[in-house]
Amino acid sequence: MKTAEMKSFLEDVLVADGAEVVESQNHLLRVKADEALTEKLGVGELSLAFNSRGLESDPNSELATVGNPVFDRILELASEQGRVGVRYAPVPKKAGQPNLGKTLDLADNVDVADPKSTYLPTVYHLFKIEWSVEETPDSLEVVPVDGVTLDGSRPAPDLASLWDEMLREPDTGREVPGILPVADEILGAGLAGLEKRLRRRIGRLKRSAEQHLATEEESIGSYYQNLIEETRSSKRRYAGGAEAKEEKIRILQLDWKRRMEEAREFWRPKVEVELTGLGIVLYPTLEYSVLEKGKPVGSIHYDLTSGLFLVPSDVRGVTLLG
Repeated sequence: MKTAEMKSFLEDVLVADGAEVVESQNHLLRVKADEALTEKLGVGELSLAFNSRGLESDPNSELATVGNPVFDRILELASEQGRVGVRYAPVPKKAGQPNLGKTLDLADNVDVADPKSTYLPTVYHLFKIEWSVEETPDSLEVVPVDGVTLDGSRPAPDLASLWDEMLREPDTGREVPGILPVADEILGAGLAGLEKRLRRRIGRLKRSAEQHLATEEESIGSYYQNLIEETRSSKRRYAGGAEAKEEKIRILQLDWKRRMEEAREFWRPKVEVELTGLGIVLYPTLEYSVLEKGKPVGSIHYDLTSGLFLVPSDVRGVTLLG
């Protein structure tokens, strides 16, 4: 991994867990950890060097290499927490302010304040899906959820291509909101969006499993019925007489039941879902505070990238026109 990639990876991991980047140079990264992260790393302030130049710049720095105890703890932290990346969408060159009168319908006692330049997060949930039926391949599913409307039904982009187009640093002078840890309602919306996408596939999985089970139950039943019938009609003399023959039939019936239970468990449709990563893209927006009788009651965002307003469901007195 190149120095720049390693530095970006470690910065993402530490910031995602509550660290503050104090200074970032080509060969050196200085961070300040909060109380929780300090307990995990064993240090509150950390200087990471990525080569000899970094060590020369700060002799007290830790070399970011395997075997260094602090570096290894950071890798363990990344492994425990999963993968979280943050990028910034570039501000459109022709971005301007919208015409509020033609876009918004405001109630009589509602107004909006002058906007401030900020960002709005869209969280791309990366789910790993494992199916219990072999002919249904395992897959990765990307579910985007924007941080205002919590809409998880939007089509997913090619996340790898999107990531390459994004910036590592925010636009100068644009306020960056706190985004980590990701709010529970955003994660919940991601799961709800995934459920909608999988509903049809789960239905097909259930029907396929039922067909396989019916075929196997028929085969198992036919097998044991023949064995039991052969035992009953057999003229062979058992050492224990008629009781021994009935005992063998009873054992066959119990084994038949066991095999049926195993088949039902094997063909019981199961879907295992694992959230393997979060890609957070901050899109440039204009944020308008919504005022009701002069008091702030929430805010709405104008997305500079899409040219659309995003209105949370709990904001009253604001209706989008058209």
